Amino acid sequence: MNVDGIDEPEAAWGRFLDGIRDLDASVLEELTPPRAVGLRAALTGRTRFREDLEALFRREDLEDVGVGAGSVHYFVETLRIDTLPEVDLEALARQSDPAGLLARRLLLLERPAEDPERRELLAGARQRLERVTRDPVWQGLNADPPGSEDTAERLRRAGRQALDLLLARRNEG
Repeated sequence: MNVDGIDEPEAAWGRFLDGIRDLDASVLEELTPPRAVGLRAALTGRTRFREDLEALFRREDLEDVGVGAGSVHYFVETLRIDTLPEVDLEALARQSDPAGLLARRLLLLERPAEDPERRELLAGARQRLERVTRDPVWQGLNADPPGSEDTAERLRRAGRQALDLLLARRNEG
């Protein structure tokens, strides 16, 4: 669910419930509707309310989202808050500080898969991740090294979280 343009965290909760109502309408059209539906939800987009959204969605009862019109039980199996701060990444990328460097890397991840600079960044990250998966400590997991797009998604999530922290510290000091 995209949270772009919300002017308060509660608006995201309203959008979330509206999405479940829309889903409920289509589920009830099934010949035999399920008794329960587990949701894997993600909040995306740009917002200044990331921390507020985390707190709000933690407070709500996600094990019983009672908005359905029928007898279907909706619950949230997983919720990922994957938002970007409301910043101009292009402008931030022109700065020479750590936040600028991180913004440049995030923009690089948004380029097409065949972009040479993006491929180089991902190759370096995959090498580091592969070393970890080869470590004897993790051998029992039989984990395959991550692919390029999985690596890109991991880098995006980590980069967004790090950028949020960097910008918050910059605003505090």
